[in-house]
Amino acid sequence: MFVPCLSSPDPSDGPALVVAVRSAQVALHQIEGHHGGVFLGTLAGRHCWAVDTDEGDDLGAEVAYADLFGLWGTVDELT
Repeated sequence: MFVPCLSSPDPSDGPALVVAVRSAQVALHQIEGHHGGVFLGTLAGRHCWAVDTDEGDDLGAEVAYADLFGLWGTVDELT
């Protein structure tokens, strides 16, 4: 379950889930020990962050970006 919050209440229960945003595209990274960007909350105890990668991606992972608007019809849960 996702729990929104402004700061991390406890240490992450695993690698952080990092949503990298580049214009209208997004990519999801799993990064151990990540502490940067905008803290979104926790998902099953794991920290969730959003980072802006318009100026370059220094997250140390190669991931394909997906069109944000194209993902709308493919999500599992209503938000």
